[in-house]
Amino acid sequence: MSKDLMLLTGGHPVHRRFGHSINAMNYLLPNQASKNQIVPIKALNLLKASFSIPIGYDYFLCESCYYYPAIKRRFGMLGKTKIINMNVGPLLYHILTGRLGGIERKVMLRLLQDVDAHLVYGTYGGELLSHFNIKKPVRTIYPFIKESLLNDLLRTTPDLCSKSITIMAARDPFNKGLDIIFRAMGLVSDYDSAAKLNLLSPISASEIEAVPGYDAAFVNILNNVPDVSKVLQSSSLYVQPSRGDAFPVASLEALAAGLPTIVSSENGVKEVIGKIDGSMIVDLDHKALADAIISFFDKSQKEKTELSEQSRANAAFFNERHMLELFKKQLSSLKEELDGA
Repeated sequence: MSKDLMLLTGGHPVHRRFGHSINAMNYLLPNQASKNQIVPIKALNLLKASFSIPIGYDYFLCESCYYYPAIKRRFGMLGKTKIINMNVGPLLYHILTGRLGGIERKVMLRLLQDVDAHLVYGTYGGELLSHFNIKKPVRTIYPFIKESLLNDLLRTTPDLCSKSITIMAARDPFNKGLDIIFRAMGLVSDYDSAAKLNLLSPISASEIEAVPGYDAAFVNILNNVPDVSKVLQSSSLYVQPSRGDAFPVASLEALAAGLPTIVSSENGVKEVIGKIDGSMIVDLDHKALADAIISFFDKSQKEKTELSEQSRANAAFFNERHMLELFKKQLSSLKEELDGA
């Protein structure tokens, strides 16, 4: 049996559970570099975090943070340890679109070549990785909804007659497309003044209010919500117009609650939405999103109910037991290929 280390930057519960499922040591990287740091500090933190990684493992599984062990390898400090990157964040999207540019982009691209294999979230993860001409082994996995929460959500009955819309955004307003939904809501509220947006987020109110298009007249900011299902129950629609969102669990949770869901073409959950109603996948454009929301409001009760039922049925696939089994199977397959190379 191999000895594995799960390298975490954010420590998402799903990724921690992946680590536990294979008896890996979960290691939250200290002194991490962040986009808000000035270049010298960021470079120093990159090195400090990289050098802090424990050695003596057969595999490093990375929570989208391949660059830390890759730096350690460049310094000849990694030994025979192989790097498997779980492409579960927006980094590759930001490299592709130029949000991450200059010397940082060049460094990240060079370090990407040090990755020995990749795990990607769904077909969208594969799409993103294909732009980098990767020749290393790749396998597809999916996240899951925690079992206890899934059971609660599957029993939830949304208010499909309401004009209440919900979005969940744990971090990075740009990545979650808050500017897109805020601008869309301006158009939707002109069409129907009863339309309101519930934003469930730990992001500070001041940061949210600074996002272009924000208007307290139609945006209700909800922090520290103990029971997400109650908010979803009061809504008729969920939206997630994300940029480079690998496979957001929040979108899956909404589907499990029976909420018809609109996502962007840069949201991995489009793979699921496409099986329900392809018209609910929109470009990264606030007018297109507004049109989709209004189109949903104009649907008959029967049409909304059918969408709700299909949403719930498709979300049930992403249960914890099945997704952990898939993760272990795909990881084992990757290791066999690497070890046989």
